[in-house]
Amino acid sequence: MKKFFKGIPFLLIFVLFISFFSGCALFGPSSVGTFKNPNGISSPISFNDYIFLEYTDRQYGHLTIMSYVKQNDSKIADLLSQMSQDGKTTWEDFIKDYFKKSLEESAILLDKYKELNLSLNEDDKKKVDTTFDQLKESLGTDVFTKLRAELRLSEENMKKLLEKNIKISKVIYSLTDKGGLINIPEDELTKEYSENVKVKHILLSKQKDDGSGNSVDLTETEKKEKKKTADDLVAQIKNGADFDKLMNENTEDPGLEQNPNGYVFKQNGQMVIEFETAAFDMKVGDVRLVETSLGYHIMKKEELIDDDKTNIEQNIQGVKYNTLLNEWKESYTFTFDSNIIDKYSLLNLKDITA
Repeated sequence: MKKFFKGIPFLLIFVLFISFFSGCALFGPSSVGTFKNPNGISSPISFNDYIFLEYTDRQYGHLTIMSYVKQNDSKIADLLSQMSQDGKTTWEDFIKDYFKKSLEESAILLDKYKELNLSLNEDDKKKVDTTFDQLKESLGTDVFTKLRAELRLSEENMKKLLEKNIKISKVIYSLTDKGGLINIPEDELTKEYSENVKVKHILLSKQKDDGSGNSVDLTETEKKEKKKTADDLVAQIKNGADFDKLMNENTEDPGLEQNPNGYVFKQNGQMVIEFETAAFDMKVGDVRLVETSLGYHIMKKEELIDDDKTNIEQNIQGVKYNTLLNEWKESYTFTFDSNIIDKYSLLNLKDITA
């Protein structure tokens, strides 16, 4: 299940990394563009923010470029070459657009920080040190030291600039608090919980690898053998065998690693129809064998736990946040200098892990 902050695509890595450089320019122009807020006030978009984000981010923020390069003994240029797309939209073009949207989101949230009259308390200020340590640990001491040297930032200045990150977080939490613009009322949450089910399953697939990496359908004889195995597993479960143990030992579901505690979903076509129909027909604790186009599913219906409910709430908040952000964007104007964006693109940056 996705977390709320995972549902905010361009804030993710931005919240952790982007907020270090808003003062002096590092080695280029002072800005990469400008933005105008709904009151008509224009402000620069920091060049330093753009460069630092390029240095520290990779696709969607799952891994930083520097950590990825270090782990895989690769160069940035090689990485981008490998990830370019179909000759039409290159990875570099994609990531430039990603960075622009990250900068736009940050500018809007910091403008909202002022509009909402928020302020930092002593606990917020302590978070600066914590975030600094997290960044250092994430990048590794060697890369972190090289990064600071390359960007000419003292530890003190870096920590001062981290306050921008805390301000962004304050805006997000103010939106989710009771009465906030993306807060979910209790009655709405209760209704949402009732519309979701949770199911674990053991999948015995109707396909196999042909030996060359391609999936092919099983023969009718092979399908009968799979069905026999499924029936045997159901019998074991009904005789008291541990479902989770059998699931981990027998399932051919590639999604098990990401969903070890089961799938939580609504009756909206997200799952194959036979699986979905059975899930909403079963009672908690029921075990049922269902055949679909994918294979034989030994299903067990589970009760939603607090973590599941938290994930459901965060998913709803993520959708509401993205809707709100898009509404806000309509009242802001952003202008980027494409020459600067191109000149200081990711491919042209020094590889500080070398």
